Amino acid sequence: MVTPAYHSSAAGKVFRSPYWPIRQTDLTESVLSIQATPAWFLPIIGKRADRDVPYVMYPGTFVGILNERDHTAVPAPFRAQQNDYQHINTSVIVPASGGAYTCTYRTYDLAADEHGGTYDLDEATGDVIVAAAGASATSVARVRPIGIVQETIWSQAFYRRALNYQQQPMVNLLSRGQVVRIPVITTEEQDIYPGDEVMVTDTATTLNHDATTAAAPGRLKRFSDDSGDHATVDALVAAQALRVGRCIGRHRIIAQTAASAGSLLLNDLLGSLVNVSSINTDQGYDQLARVNTVPAVSGLQGSGTLGVPSPLTFARADASGDYWAIDVAIGIPGV
Repeated sequence: MVTPAYHSSAAGKVFRSPYWPIRQTDLTESVLSIQATPAWFLPIIGKRADRDVPYVMYPGTFVGILNERDHTAVPAPFRAQQNDYQHINTSVIVPASGGAYTCTYRTYDLAADEHGGTYDLDEATGDVIVAAAGASATSVARVRPIGIVQETIWSQAFYRRALNYQQQPMVNLLSRGQVVRIPVITTEEQDIYPGDEVMVTDTATTLNHDATTAAAPGRLKRFSDDSGDHATVDALVAAQALRVGRCIGRHRIIAQTAASAGSLLLNDLLGSLVNVSSINTDQGYDQLARVNTVPAVSGLQGSGTLGVPSPLTFARADASGDYWAIDVAIGIPGV
């Protein structure tokens, strides 16, 4: 018989466990508590019908903070934006990336949109709504990751205009010590398997929510140790700051009825374009389907999503029409 071990944390708590817990990789605090809000200029991904509010980041997006040294191309009002709910300046978070990227605006971001649109990254005053769809001329320079968002992040531009509607005045960031399950969205993420060390992408050039892409800011990439990768010292050093953890699990969520690469799982669930018999039963998704929900309410897990947990409904199909999720043990260096 194995004698259970006792572990003490920095907070003075004592835990009794026969082996290391699978869903917690250390016994100290792992959530960053900072005054953080998403940038006003982030393009809108979509709208949640259950809250009637637009959102700008998926759960599982890695983010960093705009600063006065690296991001002078971003107009000053965006770098030092005020949280209008508490009337204080906050750390401004955007999707992390190893290289500069532009923002691609769509219909959701225009002034004519029902929620008022998004503030244009190209406007120095920081209070001009996007007038036309397309990519911004201004780029967001390299943003080093400090944490991962654990929930859907709502549009701060919308909150700025609706001061009596504040569901998410601050954002908590997970930086280490936990395993998170995230949907596979980019083709770079489709190449991640258990055992791979992972990093924030360094190849994304635009933040575009129209369709699947090879890479996207805030998303993951395999940190490859193959011969020839990071061949120079400078490349290796640059990549080190982007490492965020290691993949420890991967599973198929569900499959389409006909292969259509890049299709959004949420849309295919609502359009009955998935193979019901292929849903992953090992993870218990079929049991979640027993909770009765309304299909039209975007991503609310239960019968409306066949039991697929709502954060995973943002997965995009691979070339075979399969949707995947990966489990990542988070460990951001220096945080």
